[in-house]
Amino acid sequence: MRHAPVQPIASVRRVWVIEPRVSEPSLAPDAGKDAVLLLSGGIDSAALASLVRPAWALVVDYGQRPAVAEVRAARAIAGHLGIRIAQLTVDLASVGSGLLLRESPPDSSADEDGSGRTFANVPSPSPEWWPLRNQLLCTLAAAWALGRTSKDGAPLRQVLTATVQSDGARHVDGTLAFYDALDCVTRMQEGGIAVRAPAIHLSAVELVTVSGADEGLLGWTHSCHRSESPCAACPGCWKREQVLMDLKMLSH
Repeated sequence: MRHAPVQPIASVRRVWVIEPRVSEPSLAPDAGKDAVLLLSGGIDSAALASLVRPAWALVVDYGQRPAVAEVRAARAIAGHLGIRIAQLTVDLASVGSGLLLRESPPDSSADEDGSGRTFANVPSPSPEWWPLRNQLLCTLAAAWALGRTSKDGAPLRQVLTATVQSDGARHVDGTLAFYDALDCVTRMQEGGIAVRAPAIHLSAVELVTVSGADEGLLGWTHSCHRSESPCAACPGCWKREQVLMDLKMLSH
């Protein structure tokens, strides 16, 4: 009995072609009309929300220590701007690290959950380092956006994140190369959701300046990596203080 020839796998493999971006993401006032913005409650995301007015804001409690304060700040910012906001709670503490999770590194022989997991041999780029954090948050936001719409009923097409120029010096997931790659892999999947970091070419001060965000809005922000109250001794608090001083909104 003769069998039909087996078709080569290569000939039936589905090929995905994702066109590269040909222009910079927009910072126009209506750039967020089909977008969900990851709103952490910090200065950068508050300023970007004020500038592009997203269809939705999304605040994520992923197990970080300052989650309660971040959620409170994000809700206050969204309310101030009249933006719809949703909260997503996903416990990622078991894959977390750095100041956002605990005050000091776990014992080198065993993590708090007894798994023996340790980052002793992994170089930490900064005290607040949380492995793959931006990738995880953008992926969660893209999954949340599927099937949701703007006020006029149009489907959400973008995830916006308020990464600024200086973030790339501290984390690889704050670089343009990272966001270009993440955008490609996310658009390849269900819904074709794009991932954009439209302010990545600006400093935090420049972003606030072009956004027109004032003290009334920025006063709601929270940036501490340690707790619900500013510790004044972590990278988040230091950055917030410096930005406000550079904007002449805070003095020594």
